Amino acid sequence: MKHSIKNQSKWKPVYAFLALLIMSYPGSGAEPEAGPKPAQRERLKLITGVFREYQGNHLIYISKNDFMLFVYNRKHRVLFKAKIAYGFNPDSGAKLHEGDQRTPEGVYRIKTIYSLASPVNSESYQSLKELNELHLKASEGFFRYDDPEKDLGKNAYGPRLYKLTYPNEADRDRYEEGVFENRIPLNDDGTVKEIGFGISIHGNNYPSSIGKLASAGCILMRNRDIIRLDRFVKENLAVIIAKD
Repeated sequence: MKHSIKNQSKWKPVYAFLALLIMSYPGSGAEPEAGPKPAQRERLKLITGVFREYQGNHLIYISKNDFMLFVYNRKHRVLFKAKIAYGFNPDSGAKLHEGDQRTPEGVYRIKTIYSLASPVNSESYQSLKELNELHLKASEGFFRYDDPEKDLGKNAYGPRLYKLTYPNEADRDRYEEGVFENRIPLNDDGTVKEIGFGISIHGNNYPSSIGKLASAGCILMRNRDIIRLDRFVKENLAVIIAKD
């Protein structure tokens, strides 16, 4: 018995080393839980700031880098998420002027809701029906992400469309600065291009575009996903569009 105890004592430092090694090994159940990454901390900080100025119970957060749309509640819990597409412009920057094929970045609200689930005679239904009846042409900047010569065609807005309050004050300031610095291109008649309008979250008629730079500036979703999102959407809902 004494010999056995002596042998165990000899191996104690080895056991201790192995225990520490196991605890530090990736995937170990004993691994300490990592805190939020810097980008995640910035995201949560931004969400918290918006909730301070906003009375709703949840908001939409759109990450350009992740090509994702999230619905967060006040406890920072993700209630919904789905893949998206956004503006064609390869720099993925914030929208500056009409026709730049960029998606804006900032804090917005949903100001108008168009839905094919609304009563047929309603403005909500009829407005979206009319938009979907338009044949969007490649020559006017509405083309398929993988074929610039091919028209986007009809039903490009899908079953839901949520208009955002673009431009906001920060967008206008950035635009005015661009005008002052001669960074805004001119129209054929020599006038400066306007800031743009009509930025929305909506469905689409080309599902393979999701996860790509594939719009003239709007945020695109799969039709089935935007229908699922619908239960969270109401007028004045806060929407954050961020680079992260």
